[in-house]
Amino acid sequence: NFKGLVSIIVLVPKKFDDLGKAARALRSTCLGCENSQIEVVIVDASLDHETMRILGQEARALSDHLQHLLVDEQLSIPELANFGIANAIGEFLVFTDLSNRGELGWLHPLLEDLADDNVAASQSLISSASGTIAEFGYVAIDQSQIPYLFLNGLPLDDARRHGGREMHALGLNAMLHRTKDAIAIKGLDTNFKGWLGGVDYSRRLAAGRELHVNPDSTFIRTHREGIHADIDSQTSDFVSFSEKWTGTPVQDVRKHHNKLGFTVCHTFPDLDTPRVHVVREGREVDVEGWGHIPSLRWAIKNPAPAGSGGLFWGDTYFAEDLAQALRRLGQEVVVDRRQAFHRESAHLDDVVLLIHGVEGLAPQLGKIFVNWVISRSQSVTFQDLHAADLVFQINMGD
Repeated sequence: NFKGLVSIIVLVPKKFDDLGKAARALRSTCLGCENSQIEVVIVDASLDHETMRILGQEARALSDHLQHLLVDEQLSIPELANFGIANAIGEFLVFTDLSNRGELGWLHPLLEDLADDNVAASQSLISSASGTIAEFGYVAIDQSQIPYLFLNGLPLDDARRHGGREMHALGLNAMLHRTKDAIAIKGLDTNFKGWLGGVDYSRRLAAGRELHVNPDSTFIRTHREGIHADIDSQTSDFVSFSEKWTGTPVQDVRKHHNKLGFTVCHTFPDLDTPRVHVVREGREVDVEGWGHIPSLRWAIKNPAPAGSGGLFWGDTYFAEDLAQALRRLGQEVVVDRRQAFHRESAHLDDVVLLIHGVEGLAPQLGKIFVNWVISRSQSVTFQDLHAADLVFQINMGD
């Protein structure tokens, strides 16, 4: 294997519904590697000439090393992945099915993690299109070993607070690891037919070493096709996984939630959608100059759109500055972009602070509601003022 070279293995299990979106995901992922040396290995089971042409053309423009491997359309995800491993020439491997796109700079933090020999693999934080956590590693719900997507649906700020160290397992997408380790364990277990093969693979890669998710490295999940598309039809894989790993040590799911100040009230080790219910209990902090004060969880609602489209909005700069100021006062703060205003994990929040903008928001039962007007003051209505517990304004001129 070529030292320092990263093989990006692109799994194409079928024809894409939106080939243009897939091509853009490939371009973004490769450009996000910046100056790193990369090889692109396309494992293509689509049997579609247009897919072959467009992806091949895109990859040739982005990398000096390209392999476009045409394989049988009946191959499962683990079989496609193993075909890529067998042909890759890089020192490191990372998989993508182009349902996700790598953001600028995603590769360097993962390579830095793997500079430590005690780290077997490091995965990017995968964000949903709405700006909430889609994938941040797995923890086992209980001794049944059923893997649970940790922090799924929570704000990205919770992933950053956790740090992603020492996870129980990782998913296949955007997981960087060493080619020699993949070969040593003979790739993915082909008894699995879907995404659980990747979870099993990460646990076998670990072999007593650490598995990390690095929140400084980000992929955006643009659609649900690909590796995770069949998440609701994998009952047999769940049973096989549980039987295979029964009796091995598990990390208590409570350990990772407690790190964030959450308490696990109940676990639901259902075969189709394993999940947990958590709450945030009240607590107090000592802050210099303020004394002993409650530490509340603030959800700042930023009307800017999720992703790079809202990165340079004035609302975004204001939201981040405000979040930092509140954190200095011992508060827990998350920022939601427009598409995540109504996320399912809102029950954890104590205070909802709306930055008045293009998207309104109704007060939430049992929560303090703050409306902060920094622009568009002409659109503020009497109902907006009456609904809020507290209203701030920066100026009344736009």
